[in-house]
Amino acid sequence: MLAPALWVCAGMFPLCAFPQDVYRLQYQTDIPLGAVGLGTATASFVIGMKASKPTPEQVQALDKQDIWVIDRHATQRWSPPAAIASDVFLYTGIAMPALLFINKNVRREKYVSLMYAETLLMTMGVTNIVKVLTKRYRPFAYNPAVAMDKRTEKDARKSFFSGHTSLTASASFFMARVYCDLNPDSRLKPLVWTSAALLPAIVGMLRYLAGKHYPTDILAGYVTGAGIGFLVPYLHKKKELRP
Repeated sequence: MLAPALWVCAGMFPLCAFPQDVYRLQYQTDIPLGAVGLGTATASFVIGMKASKPTPEQVQALDKQDIWVIDRHATQRWSPPAAIASDVFLYTGIAMPALLFINKNVRREKYVSLMYAETLLMTMGVTNIVKVLTKRYRPFAYNPAVAMDKRTEKDARKSFFSGHTSLTASASFFMARVYCDLNPDSRLKPLVWTSAALLPAIVGMLRYLAGKHYPTDILAGYVTGAGIGFLVPYLHKKKELRP
């Protein structure tokens, strides 16, 4: 894949080292971030456990004409292979930030791993709480070609917004933000940001083709994940080093 190859190559370039740490922990930053992540993750788990499955009668009563026109065509999509491919890209994306530690400037930073844990926890928490509160039916729930037992699973009402897209976006944008913060003179920065933007877009397209999400689900997931992945390193960056 492009992104892993990019980061392996990036570690081979001679890059300038900082005379001081770039990131630091702060109570006013880490306590709210941790509270939001842990709180939303816990709340979504409790609410999700109490949620009931949709009944066949509820599913049969669904009318795709009630869906916003730009989302309606998603109800015609159903592809298990695309769903599997999206899983592969998701797990690859989540694991990719480990490649940051090839770079010497990243290795000398104390808090990169902790920041990434905060990023993932917050993304998962926010994504899941929105899913269980909105209870939006996935596109495949409207598709009569899909088996009824699939359309009546709990997961069938967790469409908004795309968790695969939000998690991949948070991981890729976190990786790009940290790399560029710690290697400001790198010639690879344009390629780094391009790769960060493309990976979650690919995941989002696969989720659409799989019949798992509407375009608006994917867009919301992309923006949320990218925002969290970008902001967590920024909020930890020393104020005197911020642009």
